[in-house]
Amino acid sequence: MAWWPIVRAALVAAGLVSLAGLVALPSLQVVMRALLMPIVGLEEVTRYLLIAATFVAIPLVVVEGGQIRMEEFLNFTPAPVRRAGKVLILLLSAGCFLWLAWSIWLSMNANVGSGTPTVGIPYWAFMMPALVGFLVGGVAYLLAAFGKAPKSDHKPPAL
Repeated sequence: MAWWPIVRAALVAAGLVSLAGLVALPSLQVVMRALLMPIVGLEEVTRYLLIAATFVAIPLVVVEGGQIRMEEFLNFTPAPVRRAGKVLILLLSAGCFLWLAWSIWLSMNANVGSGTPTVGIPYWAFMMPALVGFLVGGVAYLLAAFGKAPKSDHKPPAL
């Protein structure tokens, strides 16, 4: 899939920026409080970065196969049943992710013009990482169900 490396790079970059902010902003707040000049709203921005880091990582976890799977039951079934069970699980997962993306989209549209209380981050911006994460994750599950999943270019470290 020619598009996956670009999407993966964008998700990794967004996740790294979010993680860097999660380290830097609370540290900055501690220093500023020690100097008796706390920055109002920094906690809210940090919360946003935590949400962003979590949700932009979801598609990466899906493609890497890092999600928790309970395949013990399927391992005791004949091969055709096992394949059908795995496809069913992938389709149900895609349905859940895409339903969540749709629900987030509806919520974003219903709350246009509202924002967070302290800093005023627009609601749509606050929810965008979740929308992107669930949408791309749902598409990845759908592609996996039909045998067209993006290939992971991640190579585990040598032991």
